[in-house]
Amino acid sequence: MSKSPVHLSPNQKALRRFRRNHGAMVASVVLTVLVALVLIWPLFSRPMFSFLPTAMTGNPNAVTVNAVSAPPSIPPAPLPCLFSCMFPGSTNATPV
Repeated sequence: MSKSPVHLSPNQKALRRFRRNHGAMVASVVLTVLVALVLIWPLFSRPMFSFLPTAMTGNPNAVTVNAVSAPPSIPPAPLPCLFSCMFPGSTNATPV
């Protein structure tokens, strides 16, 4: 008696060919390990942003008393020039 041939689906055939390709298997294992490390890394690392200012890395809900009561340090804007800026040779004197 002879065995009847095993009929495989196209997906099963592709998986068998992939498993026989040793380079592809090694690359898939390396890629899987890298993806796992990228996903797990934030759980084990502390933020290392010492080069950024505290305002960017601090707790946004923590407000200090000095930040609330201090006036803004922006200098006042100069008054707008109404007429003499548009016409440099003229004055703001009213005509008679």
